[in-house]
Amino acid sequence: MGMFKRFWVLMWLCCSSLVVFAQTEPTGELSELPGTGMNQGVLRSFVVLCSDSMENPWVSSLLQTMGRLPRIRELYLWPQRFPSQEPAVQKDTAIAIMPDSELAKALRWAALHDFSFVLSVEGHQDPANNGTIQIQFRVFSVLSGRELHAGTFQDGVFSEQDLYQTFWLPLLAVLDSLEAQKGQGALTVHAVPGTRISGLTEKPVSVDQSGETVIPLIVPGTYSYRASATGYRGREGIYTMAESPAELFIEQQRASKWLIELGSLMGQFGELWAHRLLFNEQYWIGFGLQEYWIGTYFPSPDDRGRYSYPVVSLPLLQPGITIGGRLADDLHFLRPYLAATFMLRLNTSLLRLDPAAAMVVEGKGGLEWKLAPGFAVFFDLGASFYPFCNGIYLAASRGGESRAPSTYLFSESWYLEIPVYRLGMRFFL
Repeated sequence: MGMFKRFWVLMWLCCSSLVVFAQTEPTGELSELPGTGMNQGVLRSFVVLCSDSMENPWVSSLLQTMGRLPRIRELYLWPQRFPSQEPAVQKDTAIAIMPDSELAKALRWAALHDFSFVLSVEGHQDPANNGTIQIQFRVFSVLSGRELHAGTFQDGVFSEQDLYQTFWLPLLAVLDSLEAQKGQGALTVHAVPGTRISGLTEKPVSVDQSGETVIPLIVPGTYSYRASATGYRGREGIYTMAESPAELFIEQQRASKWLIELGSLMGQFGELWAHRLLFNEQYWIGFGLQEYWIGTYFPSPDDRGRYSYPVVSLPLLQPGITIGGRLADDLHFLRPYLAATFMLRLNTSLLRLDPAAAMVVEGKGGLEWKLAPGFAVFFDLGASFYPFCNGIYLAASRGGESRAPSTYLFSESWYLEIPVYRLGMRFFL
């Protein structure tokens, strides 16, 4: 049990929790009214932002009334209310509100989800004036971030029918005058020649030898893209095209050609590897060694007496070669991989190959967590197979000074140790 305790403790130290932030999506799309004769390019979409003074029946009637507008693609009720007294925004000027306000958040979210307008509504009821409801509204363009319309109206509500059928007509007239026309535009993308760009169009496009390409796009619109080129790290981003013509410059970093790996075998012994990276850091072939000269001593429950030396030393070096490949591209910060390693076992006290086992083959799979463009940590798990060896001798000597926390299978001519785990750091050069 003590052997496996060390294994799980080391696994716990190497793994971290990943927090995934999910943004609530729109409640659904409202279909285009039949008979409008309009195409999808002129449909309008609104994010509706209400103040905390708006009562629920007012909000419900507003959404139902807006749903009767022609050329409506989508309505989304912002889940958070804003305080009734939010700083004013002057017409035709840039937004001058706090960046963490609900209005600013709604505008940023609307831009990422291809909405046309944000409608901010504030309402108050005057009990002294027969319960008259006064409404203040502001309409913002998502693309320009400017206020398009602002107004105030008031009316008495004598029944629920008034609220759902006639009360919002002044606001409806303003919203009906808004145009969200979209037309064909041209985006010039500047990137490394040969770059493959996906996401902007249905099919990927490539940048020619001039270092630029012109892509026809619907404008205005918000697009996500991924760019990859041989010898360069991948890039991804979001681009909002507000006018045409427009230009997009994609900055690309050269992919690393070499990687230095510092690891720890079973949490005890060190190792050093140099990897030659191939195909944009996707695959590698490398060389290096595992050393047993200096290691950490882990006492077992069978040990007797007190031990004052935390270091264990064995006369063994294992130089070798390794090959492997990552199962995800460099745009993922957490990448699984598979690898295989072949090593010779050099007995440094005899100055020859170890007579008990001259070689070892390892197979493993792991996870690489890239913390920075040039730095990653890793953890992998696998097995070590010793062919053409004295399996009985290796089984008899298992434990010894090293106390490896693993299980083994053996015969007269082979020996299998499982699991074998490693953890460490990788530096991309």
